[in-house]
Amino acid sequence: MTSPTSAVGAYARSAVGAGAARVTRAVAVLLLAVLVASCTSLPRSGPVQAAEPQIPPGYGVDVLAEGPAQNASPEEIVNGFLRASAYGHGDEFQVASQYLAPGVTWEPLAQVRVYSATQSPDIAVNANDGGISVTVEQVAAVDEVGRYEAMSPTTLRSTFTLVRTSEEQWRIAGLDAGLLVSDVNFEQTFSVASLYFLTRDFSATVPELRWYPLEDRATHIVEGILAGPSGWMERGVTSAFPQGTTLLRQVAVQDGVATIHLSDAFLEAGDQEIALANAQLENTLAAVTEIGSIELQVR
Repeated sequence: MTSPTSAVGAYARSAVGAGAARVTRAVAVLLLAVLVASCTSLPRSGPVQAAEPQIPPGYGVDVLAEGPAQNASPEEIVNGFLRASAYGHGDEFQVASQYLAPGVTWEPLAQVRVYSATQSPDIAVNANDGGISVTVEQVAAVDEVGRYEAMSPTTLRSTFTLVRTSEEQWRIAGLDAGLLVSDVNFEQTFSVASLYFLTRDFSATVPELRWYPLEDRATHIVEGILAGPSGWMERGVTSAFPQGTTLLRQVAVQDGVATIHLSDAFLEAGDQEIALANAQLENTLAAVTEIGSIELQVR
């Protein structure tokens, strides 16, 4: 079956392939420049010059967080947790979890509360219960499905309860679900994605914007597609994936091919639904620069 969505998917694959070729040539030129530079002596004098390196879209700078220091105060524990959780996507929040008391559960992506970096968070001890409060000016929020909402600056107070462990170290025993990050950090670690769903008559695709972490972005995007449209869009669009279809493991990308492992609920789809579901994925994942094609596997 040939459809407008299939044509768009084919175009997206070729565009992604061309982009990958340009990146490969750019890397080759960079390596050549490094080799040539290594054959010359380093300059020892000359004026200081400013440089503004450009990071390609979809890429970021990894920031390694530190775990809690020995005998850290409650304020230092909360401050360290905020830093570690803000950049915790790369290690699946393992360092941030070191600031939590044993047995405490925390859902980092249940929500994202974004505050203005123009003012540092105000960290203070609560006089009533000895807990730690963090006060910021919230400017945006992202809910559990990735929907972004900008808002007028609003005072937000988040409270942390701390306890001493058996080793006499302060750890966090109570906290709000989700992340509390600055707008600068949010721009470095999240990006917007267009999830493509289908009109009710299957004649066209309609995008819904979602915000996901850059780390393991393809997995978040596919999970969003499988969960279906949200909010007001649910009334006007649909998905070709049978209800109950889930992602069984993280999306693996190798040599430009994204391998997507789906549950056996996908086997309930007919030929037309399979073609349309493939078009949904192709159109959506075309924005992920390292993906040139997709491969579906059902277990």
